[in-house]
Amino acid sequence: MVSGFVSGVQGHIISNKFVVLAKVRHSQRMNEALIPIWIITEMDGTINCAHCLGCNAGLAESCSHIASVLFYLETWTTLNRRLSCTQMKCSWILPNFAKVVECARSET
Repeated sequence: MVSGFVSGVQGHIISNKFVVLAKVRHSQRMNEALIPIWIITEMDGTINCAHCLGCNAGLAESCSHIASVLFYLETWTTLNRRLSCTQMKCSWILPNFAKVVECARSET
């Protein structure tokens, strides 16, 4: 995922299910075309089915290409659920001796 093996990830909601399309690079044959895969999941994350169109293990719906896209989706979801520092109240760590920090309007 970090090395760019997973690309072109797209998702759509169809009939209350997530349909994910992606392309994955071969791990042993870098110059070959990207492998298209698809995954269908429930809203709670349960995987209904997945298929890799470029390798024999993908016919059994259990290849590493499918797993790499699932790791990509899990990481993307984790990173995008976090709020940035400008989206929430300040949350710095108070020193041990301070219990409350009083707020006051600055006079300009």
